[in-house]
Amino acid sequence: MNQALVLIILLLAIVGFISSLMLLIQARDLLDQLDQWLDQHDTMTEGKDTDHDVAS
Repeated sequence: MNQALVLIILLLAIVGFISSLMLLIQARDLLDQLDQWLDQHDTMTEGKDTDHDVAS
């Protein structure tokens, strides 16, 4: 009985570890997408700022 309990606990720990790694990978991908979006937004605002500076 004790061996079965230890085996179940080890399996749960492995599944939890794998799921946390998957969540970390998804979070990294989301941060990469956010970084790309922010870069695009910065370039759009930089273009508007330069147009405004030229107009004034």
